Amino acid sequence: MAVVLAVVLTTLYWPTGRPTPLSPLALQLEGLRADNGLFYRPALAASAAPSLAETAYADQVLALTGQRPPALAPGALPPTELTGAAVWNRWYLNRIARATGVPSTALAPERIRAALQPGGYLEDGAAADWSRLATTAAGLEVLADNNIPVDEPARARISGWLAARAAELTNPYQACTLRTASRALGLTEPATVRAQAESWWQRIGRSLDGLPGDEAVLDVYGFACLTGRSPQAPRLLGVLRAELGQDMDAFRAFHLAATWRELGGDAAALAPLTRLLAGRRLPNGMVAAKDRRIGTIDSALAVTEIRALAGLDGDDRLLVTGVDELAGQAELDPATLAKAALTRRATGQADSDLDRRALIALSGAVPPEISGDAAARWVNLRRLQLRLAPDLPLPRLTDWRPTGREERLTAWQVLGLTGDAAPPGLRAELATLPGLLDRDAGALSLRELRAGVQALRRNNISVPATAVQRAVAATKGCPAQPELYRPEPTATDCDLSATADALWLTANP
Repeated sequence: MAVVLAVVLTTLYWPTGRPTPLSPLALQLEGLRADNGLFYRPALAASAAPSLAETAYADQVLALTGQRPPALAPGALPPTELTGAAVWNRWYLNRIARATGVPSTALAPERIRAALQPGGYLEDGAAADWSRLATTAAGLEVLADNNIPVDEPARARISGWLAARAAELTNPYQACTLRTASRALGLTEPATVRAQAESWWQRIGRSLDGLPGDEAVLDVYGFACLTGRSPQAPRLLGVLRAELGQDMDAFRAFHLAATWRELGGDAAALAPLTRLLAGRRLPNGMVAAKDRRIGTIDSALAVTEIRALAGLDGDDRLLVTGVDELAGQAELDPATLAKAALTRRATGQADSDLDRRALIALSGAVPPEISGDAAARWVNLRRLQLRLAPDLPLPRLTDWRPTGREERLTAWQVLGLTGDAAPPGLRAELATLPGLLDRDAGALSLRELRAGVQALRRNNISVPATAVQRAVAATKGCPAQPELYRPEPTATDCDLSATADALWLTANP
């Protein structure tokens, strides 16, 4: 496989002659190249393996046509699927149980409860608010479906966080997800939810003539979720019909099928989707992942950072094409726009118009004040903003003290970005940070280690380098990508962001 990949890369990038052979790291990164020119997560590389997520989505497609999927055979579920993502894997198991009629014995609601953060959302690895919203809705749905109560203090925290998201909706899929979370918690639907359907229809839906990416499918899915068999349904069914015979993964197939049925489409028209997914059904009832990957801008940006830190060539015409296709979409959130601009810059082909669009979008999205509630969102957006325009002034800083591990990480990140400007409560973290890194570095994730080291370096405090470097070394390698890094020593899959963190830590001892 490595030999074939090297030959393909030579033809693709260097048509006039063979270049210097790619390093093992560069080859492993290219092995994650997606069809759209971007990159996908290393965990998806084993594409022929049975996939819990694909099984859940494929089973739901069958259920939407009135068919009962086969039950999973004993031992069919890989053990890693039970120890991985706490919330999403439980959601997949729950959806499989609903479709097959066979209750799951592995839902482990305590793992869902443990994912609740002090801020009022469920955390399963994603740091963006809208990813957290989807995770929160998924976890609450599992608990509600299985009559597992949410205690009153947790309910109050989640309700407050959902109310804040209700004021920030920008598309119908977000609105549908918020509705799902609210209903699962027994809350009244926020008044802002239905407005997203009308807004999307006027801006995009009325002239929609295709569904070029998953974002477009999710928008239509969200619209159907909010409006059902509305007067607009016949037109949207016409757009959907052209998609049903295409090749796709089970994620896209489920959202198309669910949208089709919600809009009033006939179940018989979904036969092409059921045939497609039946071809990937394994004898044990699991469904194999599709051998085609759509890359993400997050993975692409991480690859550019890895290349820069490892001294690899950043020139990448395929990546530029993929970024341009993404940036050409009408509706992109500020973070995605900024990541697209930064990824293009990293290839040596900056786009001033894209940079300007990203900065304008970020200026309206970055919270004007750094407080405990807004700190994580501020960190995520501010880091992008500073990479595009390093001289931007700091906003107001409100003093606060972290109370949990996730808040502690955010505090370290804020200290790394603000230095002496941080208020006393936050700066108090600096007194214990060196000792914590020296003592517990091996128990921290690479993301935490990088944040801690950046906080110390920004504030001119000595870093316990030996402990940090020992912890970094313990995370290197996984079977398919020995040059990449895992997020923490106990993880089984490598990760691109973790690899960038490891290389940064190695370069900044």
